[in-house]
Amino acid sequence: FPEAMAMKVTLVFPPSVSPSCIPLGIASLKAFIEKDTAGVDVRLLDLNLSFMNKILSGQCHDLHNICKRGNVVCKDIDRNCYFKGSLTKGQKAIFEKAKTVPRDKRLFFDREIFRLFFGDCYNYTRSFNDCISKIIINYLSGKLADSGIIREIFSEELKDMWSTRPDIVGFSILVNKQLLYSLALAKMIKESFNIPIVF
Repeated sequence: FPEAMAMKVTLVFPPSVSPSCIPLGIASLKAFIEKDTAGVDVRLLDLNLSFMNKILSGQCHDLHNICKRGNVVCKDIDRNCYFKGSLTKGQKAIFEKAKTVPRDKRLFFDREIFRLFFGDCYNYTRSFNDCISKIIINYLSGKLADSGIIREIFSEELKDMWSTRPDIVGFSILVNKQLLYSLALAKMIKESFNIPIVF
């Protein structure tokens, strides 16, 4: 590519792993590409961190209704749903504190503090991901009547991914849980922009 027309590459670390997991793989790949390849502009996108922040800020509190629209079969959907309504004050306080822990070495390596604040976060995000995974499976298998649901869930992530108009998108998958999110995002990218995608 000529310098004036640099190829734009976006490398994505997708949901869903612990927010304390740092995507060193795509950081190393970016450094390697920029060192050895002229005319390539590489952007890193930690969608895992931004998605977790969205969940723990209560920005996805409508998941109960989204599940109903997404044909999710769940024993708790009409009774004890974890996601009916907004976050409680107690949840907000714990989640906000938990977000500061990975940024502070003293707190991060204190086992008791980590357990105290991340236990609730882990349970909440795990339940959230279980629900979202069911919707994604319905979307990928063509059983989702309203595919707009999936775009609602990932609207910010898609907007962020497409903000620089990349020529190619690469997904870095560390654990199995990230595969479903990656496949759903890749499908949406293909449907909208039809650019090459690398896993």
